[in-house]
This record gives sequence, structure tokens and C-alpha cells, in this order.
Amino acid sequence: MKCKHLLFYFLTFLLFTSFLIGPAFAIEYTFVPGVIGIHTDMGTGIYSLEEIVEKLGEKGIPVVIVTEHALIRCEYGLFPLRRIVRRAFTEKSLLDYGVENYLNYISRINSSHPRMVIIPGTEVAPFYYWTGSYFKTKDLTMHNWHKQFLAIGLNKAQDFKNLPMVSNPFSAHYTWRSIYLFWPFISLVLGIWLVRKRKVQRLRFEDRFFTIPSHPHRILGIIIIILSGLFLFNNFPFKIATYDQYHGDQGEAPYQGLIDYANQGDALTFWSLPEATTDVKRGEVRSYTPPFPESLLATCNYTGFTAFYEGWRKVANPGGIWDKILNEYCEGKRERPVWAIGEVDYRYTRPGKRIDDVQTVFLISQLNQEAVLDALRKGRMYALDNRGEGTLSLDSFVIKNNDRVAIMGETLISQNKPTIQIKASCPALKIEKIKVRLIRKGEIIKVFDANNPAEITYEDDYYKPGEKIYYRINIAAPGSKIISNPIFVKFTPLETE
Repeated sequence: MKCKHLLFYFLTFLLFTSFLIGPAFAIEYTFVPGVIGIHTDMGTGIYSLEEIVEKLGEKGIPVVIVTEHALIRCEYGLFPLRRIVRRAFTEKSLLDYGVENYLNYISRINSSHPRMVIIPGTEVAPFYYWTGSYFKTKDLTMHNWHKQFLAIGLNKAQDFKNLPMVSNPFSAHYTWRSIYLFWPFISLVLGIWLVRKRKVQRLRFEDRFFTIPSHPHRILGIIIIILSGLFLFNNFPFKIATYDQYHGDQGEAPYQGLIDYANQGDALTFWSLPEATTDVKRGEVRSYTPPFPESLLATCNYTGFTAFYEGWRKVANPGGIWDKILNEYCEGKRERPVWAIGEVDYRYTRPGKRIDDVQTVFLISQLNQEAVLDALRKGRMYALDNRGEGTLSLDSFVIKNNDRVAIMGETLISQNKPTIQIKASCPALKIEKIKVRLIRKGEIIKVFDANNPAEITYEDDYYKPGEKIYYRINIAAPGSKIISNPIFVKFTPLETE
């Protein structure tokens, strides 16, 4: 009996302590590499998804997030019949391939590759607008087509179809303004009345009267009917798009609209390549998108941004846009933090471009889609630029205070100075030193030229009760870089007995 009681008390103790121990202790996490930004032959890529999965499986990368373009369709129409007299440029995209086909195909690949996790996503261009003239000044320019998002975690086919994008007919909707689009019905009725109306002229010849039918009303009526039919066809299906490409720059509103739409479905949104410049000419038409790092400050409630390739110089650089955003979050000016990921933007292999050049390494407890999406949502990952000869690895990044520990994306409640622990290595490259920059509140507070492999323990001489701050790290080795996501620290007053 005593043994039974002892066993009972022991199990009770374990259960009780499991509630006291923080999440970092209760759950065992493992770093798992993945790639985000894959394009296949379903869209603008040349390889099939099976070939992509095989390539990544051979490299030991089990997580694949496919981001086919949702819609590649750019239209320019002439006023007032913009939907009839128009020119459109299109490429293969998700809506052309069929969203149901896309989701079913990825599901089949997942089933046949149980050691891989393939997640469907999409690349979205919410807005573009035209300036100039094709006929007069020959300077027709399409702006901001490449100002785009990666949307990940959309659950239903209809969620993909209804993405708010210029030129997407599914995203238009009926509003009170739709009433104005029905005006051709009024002119159509007028035209029919004129056609049916008869007018005669009476002529007198000597003592007799003659009637001669007159048809000017009928001719006018036929013209009105034809024009009304054209405008009815132009206005059909009488839905209104929130934004169109003919009224100039609309600021950040179209992009915030996409973020809000994705948030309604609990999906994730990442600004894509915010420091890239696109300036190309197709025939006589120019497409121009300048870098847009300031848009990250001007929008809110998105999940993150792609730090590699195009996002680490001005956005993720210490003291840059990202640090301003993270400080705003710590000060209570933003509802959510913002996370960094890597986007490989892979369509095919070419010189200087490999499928694993840019990775996002996830900190997950199990290998499945839910765990990967949870890591993306909560910031448990780091971005890796892997274009060097050896793979740089962040093996551990934690902040401790007494018996409390926090990992990337978490908040440590600290009653005194925090201790930062970092482990990093570059096993495939014979180098002696790894450079680690420790960043606090956007400022580099310490640079470590650590031996390879690196093990760093650093107690920061910083403690301000009531303040919330964050730490993040940048790591560099020849040809490779790592940008970690932040760990937040909330300082509280010391407990007094």
C-alpha cells in the first residue's frame, strides 16, 4: 500500500511540476531546414513538384513551401470600354491551373513522400497601376507589379480564388455603386421605344392626301441599342473592384487589404523581396517597381518579410526598418511582432542559383504541416543565406534568467540581467572563426569572433524594470549569413519578501 501511495505522490509531483516548467522545457524542439518560394511547372517554373521534392530530399531538406503566382494578368483598356477594348499580358498561374487541382496535387505528393512536408502557398501581386500613354507619348508604364506578398496557410480553394488582386474577377463584389453600372438598361429601353415609335408625314396633292412613313427615330434607336449593348457587355457582371489600375497610386491601402483578408482566414503574409528593384521593358511597355522597405513600416498585422535575398541590407540590417518595427511592438504601438524568413524564389537551376541557396530553418517539435505553420506564425525559425561552400548553422539561441528560458519568438520574464547563450557552427567548411553580432533594440552591443564551432555565453549588463526589449543575432561565415528572429525580454521588479 505504501508503494502505491508513493507512486501516486510521485506522479502528482510530476504533473504539478510540468505546469511550472516553461514551454521551452516542456517541449523538445529540433532545427529542421526548409525552403520557401518554390515555383514549379504548375506556374512559372520548369520542374515538376515531384522533381523538386526529389532534389530537396537528396539534400536533406524535408520542408517545402510552394508559392505559385496566384494570378499573372496585367490589363490595359481604353476608356470608356476598358473591358472590351483592351490588351492583356498573361502567364501561367494558380488560377489558370486550377486551385482545386493545385491543392489535390500537393496532397497526393505529401501522401507519397511521408518524410517530407509540402505546404501550398501563393505569391500575390495585390495592385498595380498605369501611367503614360501607349499612343501619344509612347511611355506607358506599369508600376508596382512586383510589390508582392507570400501568402501561406490558406485553407480552402475559395480563399485562393478570392484573393484581393487587381484583374482578379473573383475579388470584385457588389456594392451600392454597382447600381451605376446598370445605366445602359435605361438607354436600351429608350432605343427600343424609338425603334417602335412610328412617325408619318401627310402630303396633299390636289384634293387628295398621302401619308409617307418616316424612319429617323428608328435609325437613332438602333444606334442607341447597339451602344447600350456594348456598355452592358463592358459592365457585366456589374461588380465593383475595390481598386483598379487606372486611378494612380493608391498608397498602402491595397496591400493592407490583402493582409486583412489573409488574417480573416488565419493565413500568414510575408512581404516578398522588399529591397529588390524591377525595371524591364516588354515591347513598348515598361514595368517598374522600386524597392519598398518603407511599406513595412506603413502597414501592420502582417506576419513578416523575406530577409534573403532582398531584404537584409536596409530592412534587416541593425538599426534598420525591422528594428524600428520591433521597437514599436515592444513599446505597445503594434499589435504583433514581425518575423524574418528566407525566400529562395526558385524556378530553375542556373549558374549561381541553387535550390537550397536560401533556406528557412524551423524550430519544431514534430515534422508536420501544423508544426511548420505554427513556427512561422510564432517566429521559431531563422533565415539562412547558404550561397557559400559550407552550410552555416545556428544550433542554439536562448536567453536565460534563473530557471526561465526563452527561445526565438518567445518572451522571457526577467527579474534581473539576462544571459544569452549561442551555439553556431560551419562543419562543412574548414574555417577557424565565425562572426556573431548580438543586437539589442536595434543596436549591435557585442561582436564575437568565435572559434568554429562557436559556444557563447554572455551576460548583458542591462536591466530596466517595466521595459520590454528584444535580442537578435546576425552570424556570418565566408559566403553564408544567418539572421535570427528575436527573443523578447520583459523586465519586472525584483520580488521582495
